[in-house]
Amino acid sequence: MDYANNHPGEAATAGLCGAPRAWFPEGTPSFWRAYFIVEDADAAAEQVRQLGGTVVDGPMDTPFGRLATVVDPAGATFQIAQVPVQ
Repeated sequence: MDYANNHPGEAATAGLCGAPRAWFPEGTPSFWRAYFIVEDADAAAEQVRQLGGTVVDGPMDTPFGRLATVVDPAGATFQIAQVPVQ
């Protein structure tokens, strides 16, 4: 997977990658997905629920950290990510 970020290593604050088509159903239009770094993905997911949002999947452990996909009360989808401590 191609991935680029704005600064090397831990200095990075933004990144961009292409997702393989196999991850999405045929006909899925292009889209952006924002990731917000949190200290505790489980606590952040619970707070999303308490504030009226929905947790679509996760939190789950991945090679990129502990991630959850969430939807805010207005319908915007984003991910929360707890990055591994190095």
